Amino acid sequence: MKLKLGLDFYIQLILISFTYSLKITSVIWTYDDGSFFKSITNDFNEYAKKNNLDIELEFVFFTTQNTTTNFVNEFDSTVDFLLSRKSDKYDVYFYDVQYSRKYFDYFIDLNDYLSKEHLAKYENDVAPQIGRYNGKWIGLPLYLNYEVLHSNIVLLEKYGLGIPKTWDQLLEYGEKVLEGEAKEGNTDLIGYNGLCSDTESCVCTVQELIHSFRETPQSPFPGYSSQEAIDSLNKFKEIMNKISTYEIFNSYDEFSIYGLFSQSFLFVKFWDLSLTIPEYKKTVLVGKNEGVSGTTIGGYNIGVCKYISEKRIQAAIKVVEFLTSEEYQKKLTTTRHVYSAMRSIYEDEEVCKSFDCETEKQFQPIARPSFETDDYDEFSYGFRRNVLQFLNGNLTAAEALNNVNDLIAYYSISINPKESSFGFVSLILTILFIIIMILSYTLIFKKDFKPKFAFLPKDFWFLIIFGSILYMSMSFLEYGTISDFKCRTKYIFRVFGLVFTYTPLLYRLVIISPIKTRLSIWLDSKRYVFLLAMVALNIILCGLSFTAPIKAVNFKVEHGKNFRVCSGDKSLITIVLILEEVAMFVTLSFYAFLEWHMARVIKDIRAIQSSIVVYMFLLLLLDIINSLNINSFNIYFITHWLLYTLISISNFILLFDIRFLWKLEEDDSELSNIRSTTLSSRTCSKSNNNITKNGSTPSLISKVVNCHYNAGMESNTSKNTPISTCNYSAGSHSQIVQSSQIQLQTPRNS
Repeated sequence: MKLKLGLDFYIQLILISFTYSLKITSVIWTYDDGSFFKSITNDFNEYAKKNNLDIELEFVFFTTQNTTTNFVNEFDSTVDFLLSRKSDKYDVYFYDVQYSRKYFDYFIDLNDYLSKEHLAKYENDVAPQIGRYNGKWIGLPLYLNYEVLHSNIVLLEKYGLGIPKTWDQLLEYGEKVLEGEAKEGNTDLIGYNGLCSDTESCVCTVQELIHSFRETPQSPFPGYSSQEAIDSLNKFKEIMNKISTYEIFNSYDEFSIYGLFSQSFLFVKFWDLSLTIPEYKKTVLVGKNEGVSGTTIGGYNIGVCKYISEKRIQAAIKVVEFLTSEEYQKKLTTTRHVYSAMRSIYEDEEVCKSFDCETEKQFQPIARPSFETDDYDEFSYGFRRNVLQFLNGNLTAAEALNNVNDLIAYYSISINPKESSFGFVSLILTILFIIIMILSYTLIFKKDFKPKFAFLPKDFWFLIIFGSILYMSMSFLEYGTISDFKCRTKYIFRVFGLVFTYTPLLYRLVIISPIKTRLSIWLDSKRYVFLLAMVALNIILCGLSFTAPIKAVNFKVEHGKNFRVCSGDKSLITIVLILEEVAMFVTLSFYAFLEWHMARVIKDIRAIQSSIVVYMFLLLLLDIINSLNINSFNIYFITHWLLYTLISISNFILLFDIRFLWKLEEDDSELSNIRSTTLSSRTCSKSNNNITKNGSTPSLISKVVNCHYNAGMESNTSKNTPISTCNYSAGSHSQIVQSSQIQLQTPRNS
């Protein structure tokens, strides 16, 4: 008996496991009770059951019945909160088509899961505008809605007028009908509703208005700063003043709906309500020219959360496939009378028997500019505030549109002299400076100048100039739109500008240093090995920059012009670069201190140290400026260009160009022996005389100070005589200084 009960229990468990369905939870906001979405839920579940998918779709609704009066904002805040915390509470999101960019980082790329054949049906002039961003399909449209023109045909026919096809005709017909009705005592008739309240409706109205002022249907959206945009707003205001009022234009959507049902409007621009009002005929919106129109795209997209498990993603994709399939899109269009983004179905005769395909084909859709901004809601607010200020007379059309353009535009310095005179002049100066540097290098091959450049081999002088050119070239990356590539390239130029400018100098100071090590002796004949090691180390550092957060970011300026800057100023990779620069300068300064009074290289040492001080000051200033919030893209460019130029020119002058001004004090034969000072010098550490008076070994500080005051090879010493050692004993300090001063005042014999 117990065995039988146990078997029955396990059989039930097995049956339950076979009948278990994976529940996919969707979330949406809707103005009604959600009956439409309940019906598509039932459709999918029946489809899943019929095809043994073991998937069940369920909806969570945000409506006026279960949330506050501001239920749309409540939905948005809830979804934003969940997605920002990588929540897997909901699998599928039905969202307003204007928010695809907003959810770009949170939804999967449908390219990776849907077939090419499926997505190809949405490659048209509608779906990519609202569902694809940077090549990623964020969501596919479930259904769309368009704004249409409702014309009171009863009144138009009364005065022998037809449906207007242009804005001029709409204004003309409106004036004629209003004048005739006023004579009959009907003074309550309104010519046009405008639909431009302080809501999203105003953005839709103006967006499609500007789009309708294109020259031809094939012309692109003119842009907010175009003459077409200015003309469209002026025409809009003219219509308001002549056949309507500001108060009517600024009324909410409910007023327009009321006007439709009460026939108090001659013309009403509103969404297609999928119902018939006998007194009104629906057509596409008019345009500046006949045949040109514009209509805003509304509706819902479907996106899949990327934080759910792969199993749930695969199940959610089944939901998306079904709801966006050609068969189901035809069903929604013919039974629910909604528009599909799969525009090819309007070539199907069966679809057109129960749907007005001809009107749909005349639509010239335009999406709201949600892909142009990181925060569309903020843009929408600024957009409609400027438009309303234009309508009430506080701004001109050009001023309002320039302000709107500033909300989404990111400005930069152009090299076109018509757009930016400073950009053009700075480019010419930068190129001129680089040419001067390159031509200056050729002078070191002239016999008269060779002695002045004996401190380094000729190829190392070329590296120093090349390093200066790299710093100067950072200015080129400030022109035009700042991109991630430009930011990383600037980082690379800064790294190798440092490497090529100061590595040759570091190498030279190490091998002529009176403090000798095995490494410094070995490096004397291995300068390319030393250089390649430094280059290799920094190639690794630059490689890491591509994994670090060094990228271009949008810098928004309230009531000003936005621009893009490079981020990553506080990233680990940038800190490593700063530490490398500090380490390089500290090391160079240490060796410069050791060799400060070496007569043979005294000018070289001081030039190097001067370059280090100026370089560190300018870099510090650059890092400070990068940390500031500069609100002008012109000032941002000027400061950066100026600092890059000063860094480059100061290095070039102090390390290279100044040598042409030095007086020639030694002939070629003796100056060529500078390199021999390395092998003939005695080290501070190995000198037999480095003993203090009490017989003890001097401290490291004593050795360093001793080397600092050592004057190196005497002027009258033959080239086979060793350099004097870094001796230091009590009372010898003043003698060394005095000796050094006498040596500096005595001309060297050739």
